[in-house]
Amino acid sequence: MDVVQPVSFAVMVSLAALWRSFGVEPDAVVGHSQGEIAAACVAGALSLRDAAKVVCARSSLIAEELAGHGGMASVSLPADEVSALLPAAGDVTVAAVNGPASTVVAGEPAALERLLADCAARGARTRHVAVDYASHSPQVERIEARLREVLAEVRPRAADVPMFSTVVADWVAPDDLDAGYWYRNLRHTVRFEEAVRALADQGHLAFIEVSPHPVLVPGIDQTLDGATVVGSLRRDDGGPDRFLLSVAEAQVAGVPVRLSAAFDDDRPAPVDLPTYPFQRQHYWLTAPEHTGDTGRDSAFWTAVDDADPTDPGALAELLGVPAAPLAEVLPGLTAWRAAQDAAAAADALRYTVRWRTAQLDDAPLNGTWLVVAPEGLPLAADCAAALARAGAEARVVGPDEAAAGIGTADAVVSLLGLTPGGTADEPAVPAGLAATLDLVRTVVRSGADTTLWLVTSGAVAATPADRLPRPEQATLWGLGRTLALEHPKLYGGILDLPDLPDLPDLPEEPDGTLDRLPAVLAATLDRLPAVLAGTEDQAALRATGVLVPRLARAPLAGRTPVGPWRPSGTVLVTDGLGPMGLPAARWLAAHGARALVLTTDDPSATAPDDLGVPVTVSTCDPADEKELAALLAAIPADAPLTAVVHAAGTLRSGPVADLDLAQAAATLDAKVRGAATLHRLTGELEAFVLFSSVAATWGGGEQGAFAAANAYLDALAHHRHALGLPATALAWGPWEGVGLGAADAAGEAARREQLRRRGILALSPERALTAMADAVRHGEPVVTVADVDWTAFAPAFTAARPSPLLSDLPDVRDGVTADAAVEPAADTSSLAARLTALPEAEQHRALTDLVRREAAVVLGHDDPDAMPTGRPFTELGFDSLAAVNLRNRLGTATGVRLSATAVFDHPSPAALADHLLRHLAAPPAAAVGSLDEELDRLAGVLSDVSDEDERRRALARLQGLVGRLATPADGDRASVSEALGTASDEEIFRFIDSELS
Repeated sequence: MDVVQPVSFAVMVSLAALWRSFGVEPDAVVGHSQGEIAAACVAGALSLRDAAKVVCARSSLIAEELAGHGGMASVSLPADEVSALLPAAGDVTVAAVNGPASTVVAGEPAALERLLADCAARGARTRHVAVDYASHSPQVERIEARLREVLAEVRPRAADVPMFSTVVADWVAPDDLDAGYWYRNLRHTVRFEEAVRALADQGHLAFIEVSPHPVLVPGIDQTLDGATVVGSLRRDDGGPDRFLLSVAEAQVAGVPVRLSAAFDDDRPAPVDLPTYPFQRQHYWLTAPEHTGDTGRDSAFWTAVDDADPTDPGALAELLGVPAAPLAEVLPGLTAWRAAQDAAAAADALRYTVRWRTAQLDDAPLNGTWLVVAPEGLPLAADCAAALARAGAEARVVGPDEAAAGIGTADAVVSLLGLTPGGTADEPAVPAGLAATLDLVRTVVRSGADTTLWLVTSGAVAATPADRLPRPEQATLWGLGRTLALEHPKLYGGILDLPDLPDLPDLPEEPDGTLDRLPAVLAATLDRLPAVLAGTEDQAALRATGVLVPRLARAPLAGRTPVGPWRPSGTVLVTDGLGPMGLPAARWLAAHGARALVLTTDDPSATAPDDLGVPVTVSTCDPADEKELAALLAAIPADAPLTAVVHAAGTLRSGPVADLDLAQAAATLDAKVRGAATLHRLTGELEAFVLFSSVAATWGGGEQGAFAAANAYLDALAHHRHALGLPATALAWGPWEGVGLGAADAAGEAARREQLRRRGILALSPERALTAMADAVRHGEPVVTVADVDWTAFAPAFTAARPSPLLSDLPDVRDGVTADAAVEPAADTSSLAARLTALPEAEQHRALTDLVRREAAVVLGHDDPDAMPTGRPFTELGFDSLAAVNLRNRLGTATGVRLSATAVFDHPSPAALADHLLRHLAAPPAAAVGSLDEELDRLAGVLSDVSDEDERRRALARLQGLVGRLATPADGDRASVSEALGTASDEEIFRFIDSELS
């Protein structure tokens, strides 16, 4: 035994390295019994030396002290059934739970034989494990002291890959892997089935067993439906051919594999294809399409639904069974059918964001890149160096210098989000968010033809090891997702680096963790160019690779709740008398809460009389720490606080480029500061629920501050979850009866109808709160709950800019494929050419038709005739979100950069067409006049510019041009006159821009 386990360890670690050489990088590791030692080594949590010491010490002590005194066996029964058969003396125990019907027992040999005989008599298969000791049983306690002593020098370290423990059935921190842990690893039951289920629930659905024989593959297959499970080698088949076959199995199952590793330097030679036509015979099995109920099933359930519960005679006759027994069964059938329908309807509303490894090519960068960073940030130089290594000309500037360099930059990478601390004037606004808003305004108003990327650190939970200690970083992600909608051509994307410690404030760590940080950071930053030059606009850069988010459905079917949450004691609801807080309060009271504390900002407000439990209404501001502390202290001890529902929040709309600090603070104060204060003061609870929004999940036009605030809530939920505290953030779609920010009832009705046509339906409070309870019971940190018709929503949402976030949803993927087949990309150059060939009146008519068609798509109409030419957009049902969408679609179709308010500045299809015509249609050729005549013509062009941003941009450029032309040479005067005489309006602006650059 003192040889077998070390050799097995060496094989497992070597196989993991071999898989990695084929490009298969683990997102997580899990180990079974001694396999945990190899898992810790593969994860980087133990050095190879320390891991070898653990496995050798373990096997040596087993051989010296335990061998010959016990045995182990596998039983094909569930663990609870085996436990019921165990002898009362405790001389046989459950050693490992490998699957739903795969249990390993260990103990004293004679007692073990009696148990196996009992199991066999019940029809269960049993098999002896070829060992003469009893791991994971009380016998291990004999070697506890010696094992702890010999492993006392083991020094765990920061892991590169998160490790899931089969000892505690949860993620394990590297610091926990000390001598005591490795004793518990040998003594306690191996909770392998539980670990596999937990990993699958968190999105890990591909398992590769690295071992000499795939002993765990059957257990994983039994535990999970639809997961990819692949072994490496097999007993008596352990050579390269077997391993390459396993690699091929993984690739066929969808695991990204780099097959070039199989060839080393000897590249495979091309093979001539046969000259005869392919026969196209399909040899692969084709899975039948799932079509729901078969016709036979459908007929049966229709008959059940239509049956009279009091007289099932007709159904009995149809089925050919007696009516009396059927009368007893029919209510159960009907109830089961209703429960299944309700569960399916609830699952259809649930979504989650899953992160997967991106396969990106190393693409070179070019042009000038501006890295805008707060003063004194060492990361800025590292970032610029990574860009330079990829071929870009990169330079670092501070926020005050950024404006001067933006006009000449091909791209801007902002590290301003890493600015520490808060804002002095508005404490609710993180300093990083405030600095980023300033930069966004500068870039947008400059009109520069550049691309803006945002960088955060530890803002998103892309891996289970991400703890998000500074959830305020996530506000940049909400802002960025909104920028993508409002400025699809300007916005590049957002990147998240690993959580970066503040090195000067950290104590020295003897294990060398900090010594490794520069190398890890350098490797991470070297991945920047691949993301910046690729098609992904959201990414997390981690030591193991580049991870990208994908929205996925998150059904609960087949999943087991982590606990039966039922409200009890006192529950605090912020904005508890508001349109979302009050329905939540009613639900809590109806489902077990003994008392409610409802906060409000209305001093005259009172609680309704029908809640049925004692209610305290308080004007306490949850963001005020003293007020909240006093409120919590007043809660009586006989009904202690057990849960919090943070429903407070304010929706204010407006373009990101116009968002000032005070407006941002008005939105962030209640949500962000309130949530942070509740987190600090409430301690241990049964539930901590945060009402978030889909604006944080996929963005919302003109909802930059709102999206930022809700993204913070999502990150705070992940942070609490990592700390072992309860947390559930619900990213809601719109609710029935909850305002959408319109000025009056008519506007609200129009906006809700517009959302319906776009594919966003309102949730009833009942359905929403049922989803809330389900999410809490299943221990989910963040879940998106929305009723979306993706075939209607996705085309409009992605019209101006593709959304990789949505690309894995089947409805979206199928719709994009269909659209690509019937709708070619807009050719803006041919549009301009067609307009030039038309008379002026026809030009206007063509553009008006284009505006009406795009407006009809935005509002969900099939016929452009629903968009009268002269009727104001506001009367047609346009709100700010629809206006941004139309602006984006017209920008894609015409190539004209329109302001965010263009739809309201030119308030009808005809007026907007006039505005587009001035940008697109070339004027008739005319003789070049004198300089004064050309300047007069330019003055006429400028008089038509009504948009304030465009006016500021033109003014800045003209001021610069005046400086350039203060003492012009004759040749310069002629070239200017010629350029002005032959240019279109848009070309004049481009000419001015080039002169200034």
